[in-house]
Amino acid sequence: DPNDGSLWAYYSGQHFQYDHTYADFAVIHIWPSNWAIGSSKVVSFTRDWIEQHADAADGLGKPLVIEEFGIGVDTAADYLRRPRPHVLDRVRLRRRRQRRRVGRLGRRHLKH
Repeated sequence: DPNDGSLWAYYSGQHFQYDHTYADFAVIHIWPSNWAIGSSKVVSFTRDWIEQHADAADGLGKPLVIEEFGIGVDTAADYLRRPRPHVLDRVRLRRRRQRRRVGRLGRRHLKH
């Protein structure tokens, strides 16, 4: 499956550990609908994506920021609701394990 998300970085010349060597912290984005992750895999993909990058950031001795978590606006509401709690659960789980190098930025609601 070319859309499984596991090889795109390799083929586009990106390397998470190398790219974050001299940065103060590591950053990931999670865009399952843009990356064509099927609805049956979105929860497991999201969980694994966070864990793999959090482990790599730990290896670098860097905190990990989950900077963006997005679902396309034309995507079904259920697709959005299912993985979002798992993002927060991964953050809480890693904190409980005494790995305080993972966190999230607060969400702000703006009125237009």
